[in-house]
Amino acid sequence: DNLSTQQNYVLDASPAALGLASGEKATEFMVVFGIVPANFRQVEAPVVYCTASQWLTGGSQIVNQTDVGGIHDGQWIMATSRWATKVYKPAESLPRTGY
Repeated sequence: DNLSTQQNYVLDASPAALGLASGEKATEFMVVFGIVPANFRQVEAPVVYCTASQWLTGGSQIVNQTDVGGIHDGQWIMATSRWATKVYKPAESLPRTGY
């Protein structure tokens, strides 16, 4: 609530920030803009960072889905996109680099 469309935000949806019990995780989220002015659009590409469960094995796939919709000329318009993300898990630890 009360977020400005003129500002970028980082929202923490970690289990700790959401007050979830041990083992609980957020598996989806929704952003609702309500009534917006004409020509409302994104200024920067939205980014979502997630951490995969450690029990996933290398080569597993996670299916991501996004839905977007709104009312235009009194009719609900919606688009859906789905894509698979392949889990990469090295057989051994990668070397630490830097300082």
